[in-house]
Amino acid sequence: MIKVAYSDYNELELSKEVLMSLGDRAELAHIRVIEDEIFVIVTYPNNADDLRPVCIKVNDHGSTIYYDQAIDMSKITDTTSFTEFITVVLDRFEDILEVISDELDLFESNIDQGLNKEDIRHYFLLNKKLINFETAISAIEELINYISGEKVEKLWCERTSSEYANMKIEIKQLNQNIEMYLKIINSIINVSDSLFSSKLNITMKRLTTVTLVLALPTFVTSFYGMNINLPFQEHPYSLQIVFLISFILTGLTCIYLYKNDYF
Repeated sequence: MIKVAYSDYNELELSKEVLMSLGDRAELAHIRVIEDEIFVIVTYPNNADDLRPVCIKVNDHGSTIYYDQAIDMSKITDTTSFTEFITVVLDRFEDILEVISDELDLFESNIDQGLNKEDIRHYFLLNKKLINFETAISAIEELINYISGEKVEKLWCERTSSEYANMKIEIKQLNQNIEMYLKIINSIINVSDSLFSSKLNITMKRLTTVTLVLALPTFVTSFYGMNINLPFQEHPYSLQIVFLISFILTGLTCIYLYKNDYF
């Protein structure tokens, strides 16, 4: 497979349709037959944030791959076949998904801390990336099904039938993993919301308890601020008696609330 790296796809000597596909970052896998040449566009995951289209031209002289020079194609050699290239693309998706899996495992171990605003934004973007991966991989699956189903000349032969079957299996596993990670992200967000609500309820309960405890001595002493005849007001230890009554009521209330798990 001949490799052709470009910095500007418009400089390539390819048809307008192919150039438009290379210039569209959102382009999905598809196949074009132009004269006696076959052009296959495949979404290549350069990294988790960068999906780029690459073009494989197949004719009677062999295969040529056109790709942006920013893409790492070190695993592609002159002897790489079309099926081997697709396998490299799928392996690249798998490597990225493993990194995402490790990230999710790390957060699950610290889930008690909950999600902050930045975490929510991060997992929203991660959810979006996984959906983009799933869409790109599904397009590759349709491409593989078409090639193997129609037995496209220059791309399919009996010898490669098992390779196409293995690619279908790998694609199915990738899509299953993506669906699982999407569900995990949703579960993480839901659990985090539940933990936040639970912590908020506990905080509100404690604040209410503290307010109640502080209200008791205020309630007792407020009587002795009124300009009317009250018990113990002529007693030489009236202030101490009021404090003692407030302390007893507050203490009894605290004991009751503590035994009923309000603290």
